[in-house]
Amino acid sequence: AANAARMLRLREELESVAAVMHTEGIPLIALKGAHLAWCIYDDPGLRQMVDLDLLVPPEHLRRAARILIAHGYTPETALPSTDVSATDVLHLPPFVNARRTRIELHANIDAASQHHVIAPDALWERAVPLHIGAARFLGLSVEDLLLHTCCHVSYQHQFAFGLRPLYDIAQIIRHAGAALSWPAAVERAHTWHRQRGVHLALLLARDLVGAAVPEHVLATLRPEGFDDAIAACAREQLLTQATSDDRLSPHAVAWHDSSLAERMALLCR
Repeated sequence: AANAARMLRLREELESVAAVMHTEGIPLIALKGAHLAWCIYDDPGLRQMVDLDLLVPPEHLRRAARILIAHGYTPETALPSTDVSATDVLHLPPFVNARRTRIELHANIDAASQHHVIAPDALWERAVPLHIGAARFLGLSVEDLLLHTCCHVSYQHQFAFGLRPLYDIAQIIRHAGAALSWPAAVERAHTWHRQRGVHLALLLARDLVGAAVPEHVLATLRPEGFDDAIAACAREQLLTQATSDDRLSPHAVAWHDSSLAERMALLCR
């Protein structure tokens, strides 16, 4: 009940920010919890959120930040002194207002890796309309939403968020049904060079919360020489309150796809 009340307050704030951005001609894609809670879960009170994540075209990022500041938000740390692109930063420092609502303005959905940078232009081309209360947003396509959720829990947070991301994965698959193109999702995971983290997240979602992940999808994504000990380590981390020093290295899922020189570089770091 407390979370449902908080979600109502967050939705009100989201509608207010969306109205201001729309007036200024800045498009927004609602990311992560904002999309999941109000468009994927049957009851938004079942999905907890810490902050509101919004994807903004990189060329509008600095102007969107100025609009938030004029709307009563303050950046928690100093903003970059120069314009940024989707390859420079994942998101700007969080903004917070007097009601302690936090908003993150994203330029992209995942940080650049040594192998590949996700092209945000394609995300915008595939985006779909969303209705969150009285606000009109765009949302990631169902395949992009699923992959983003998998990458967020695996590469960005190393399975340190408990079971919530796995339930997100299960709910996305349930809600999308036949509209989810598994071949497109698998192909895109390889194109993004994120297939190892996606495989591990989908495997754990199937095993721990019963997500309806087809076996052939896991088989296609499974890295050559995949070590089940990595899955066991991730399972343990999901179910414990690990400190940042105890977390699974974000490089672990890529270990079996690395050359000897890359492995030595990872060990040195």
